[in-house]
Amino acid sequence: GVFTRSGQICFAVKRIYIPQSMERDFTEALISRVQEYRVGHGLREGVAFGPMNNKMQFDKVNELIASTRDTGADIVELGTKDEATNWDNGYYMLPHVVRNAEHSSQIATCEQFGPVIPLISYPSVDQAVEWANDSEYGLGSSVWTSDPEEGFAVANRIDSGSTFINSHAFESLDLRMPFGGIKHSGLGREFGEAGMRSYVEEHAVRLLK
Repeated sequence: GVFTRSGQICFAVKRIYIPQSMERDFTEALISRVQEYRVGHGLREGVAFGPMNNKMQFDKVNELIASTRDTGADIVELGTKDEATNWDNGYYMLPHVVRNAEHSSQIATCEQFGPVIPLISYPSVDQAVEWANDSEYGLGSSVWTSDPEEGFAVANRIDSGSTFINSHAFESLDLRMPFGGIKHSGLGREFGEAGMRSYVEEHAVRLLK
C-alpha cells in the first residue's frame, strides 16, 4: 500500500501511525522488509518497482526528502539498485522511511506521491484518529487490528472516502462499493450504485392539480 508503483497511486499510504508500544518493533520490521526491495526497470525479474513518472515529480520528491533531512529528521534510504550502472537512465529513486516523524511536519501533511513514508507514533487511539482527520485530504485510509469490531469502530471515525481494514491495496477494492474522496481529494464517486449516478440525468415531471 506504500511503495507500489513507487508510491504513485492516488490512495497509496502517505503516512503510518503506530502505537507507541509497538513503534520500535514495527519500525524494525518495516525497515527489514523494505530493505529487500530492488528498484529498476519494471520488466526485469526481481524488481519491486520502477522509476518516477516524470522529472517534475522526481525533483519534487527529492526536494521534499532534502528539506525533511534539513529539519534533522531520521531518514533511512533502503533497497538496492537493480542496475547501478544504468541508474541514471530514468527517474529511479530508492525507498525512504522517515523514522520518528512529527505529525505537523511537511513530509506528513503533504501528498508525497513517491517512495517515501513517514512513521508517527501515537499515545492513544483517540489521538491517532484526530491526527488522521487533521488533513485537507480524504481519499483512502486503513485500520490494522486483531479486533475486527474495534477496527470497524475506528474506521467509522475516520474522515475518508474509503477505509480498508487490515488491507490497503488494489486487491482490496470491491467494484460494487463506491470509490472517491472527500475534502480536497476529488469530486463524486465511481463504482457501485453511487458511481452510476453520474451517468444518469434526473427528470422531474410535475402535475399541477
